Amino acid sequence: MADRARVAEQVRIRQRRRYGPIGYRLRMAASYLRWRLRGKGHEGAMARCPLTIEVEWVSRRTAAAGVHEPRTGQFAGGASPLDR
Repeated sequence: MADRARVAEQVRIRQRRRYGPIGYRLRMAASYLRWRLRGKGHEGAMARCPLTIEVEWVSRRTAAAGVHEPRTGQFAGGASPLDR
């Protein structure tokens, strides 16, 4: 689980760099507000935010498969499979 959390944090950092601190917050807030106005609760609104979906998808895929993270040069599982 720690690997997945680490990967999720790396994805969030990339998102903040991609959109900037203000753009990141605006995207999160706009998506959250859109879903709250459609009647979703807090958890539902957060789960439907495109940035949150990206974080979940990448962290699950990377941690489960040991996929190489191209921007960090690290493997989700720690050491490279070639080191075994």
